[in-house]
Amino acid sequence: MSSPVPQTASSPAPSEREAHRLQAVLDALPVPIFFKDAAGAYLGFNSAFERYLGIPRERLLGRTVFDVAPPDLAAEYRDADDRLLRTGGTQMYETRVQGQDGTRREVVFHKAVLPDPGGETAGLVGAILDVTAQREAERARATALESVRAAQHLAALGTLAAGIAHELKNPLASVLSNVELVAGRLRELRDARRAPDLDAAAEALEDALEGAERMRLILRDLRTLTRPDDRVDGATDVHALLEYAAALASHELRPRARLAWDVEDVPPVRGGEGRLGQVFLNLLVNAAHATPEGNPAAHPIRLSARRRACGKIEIGVRDSGEGIPAEHLPRLFDPFFTTKPVGVGTGLGLWVCRSIVTAAGGSIEVESEVGRGTTFRVILPAAEDEPAPPRRGGALRRSVRDLIERG
Repeated sequence: MSSPVPQTASSPAPSEREAHRLQAVLDALPVPIFFKDAAGAYLGFNSAFERYLGIPRERLLGRTVFDVAPPDLAAEYRDADDRLLRTGGTQMYETRVQGQDGTRREVVFHKAVLPDPGGETAGLVGAILDVTAQREAERARATALESVRAAQHLAALGTLAAGIAHELKNPLASVLSNVELVAGRLRELRDARRAPDLDAAAEALEDALEGAERMRLILRDLRTLTRPDDRVDGATDVHALLEYAAALASHELRPRARLAWDVEDVPPVRGGEGRLGQVFLNLLVNAAHATPEGNPAAHPIRLSARRRACGKIEIGVRDSGEGIPAEHLPRLFDPFFTTKPVGVGTGLGLWVCRSIVTAAGGSIEVESEVGRGTTFRVILPAAEDEPAPPRRGGALRRSVRDLIERG
């Protein structure tokens, strides 16, 4: 049976050896670690903590945060320490630490109480995780994503420009020809100084007014799409939303497909009309591009809306086009991924759609089969607690009445 190792006068006591060993372990760790007593004075720390603060050991031991940090940060640290000492357990929060050069870095503090041998709270131990680089990367990514969204928005507007010009061309021609007719009749009245039957002139003016109204609606929809301060948490009428998207996509749809309208009477959904309009405009244009030109009657694109059992609203866009290969589906919403030929599309449309829908508290589902078509389902929360938006009149429906099949 072995006996304990004898201690000499020059040998350190076991507790001293343990303290040296513990300090060596702490110093080997790259994460700044510290511990304090219940009054907030530093009892110890590792080398990484000294390096991180840029303050030598002798200026830290026995000091408090008010001796080593700016007053605003010191008060924040002390308040957090007091809460932890009162409640016990662990604590994690994000704040800043100021170095000796005055630079403030973003950090996450992880702390826990230290009990004494009797189980009472004697102090606390903490570690510092520097998240400055991570937060800067997140901010840069958010800025980049916003720039990409803006670029995609502009790209969508560019795609629509030709269609909007086409939509305005016919009603504008009607306005001009009918106004010219009325002007000619009025000139005749002036020259003859008589008052013949003015029915033809009145009918021409009615046609001119209808054409002008169509142009006004197109411009209104364009303003809605480009509105920069569109609310994420507003309420949007589903019928008006889909009619609005169909009207803007009509120049892409007419040569390829007809819309089958299967939209139930559902409550408004949460989300801004402009942003959600961009989502369904994109889905409709994608559905049109997946459908061959030349025989619209044979290729319906079905727009549907219903209320799910969970209370959310499901809005579907289903085409009978070429479909998407199964291996592409997992990447469909990745930025810059596209199944279109090189030079056609940016690969950002569906990614932007998902970003908008997610911001509104919703989600997007997709099913596809090669040769049979694709279905996108946008799931959005109902906005029954929001004031119902006013329903648009029949003028917008008339602008796409040759495109939509109800039922």
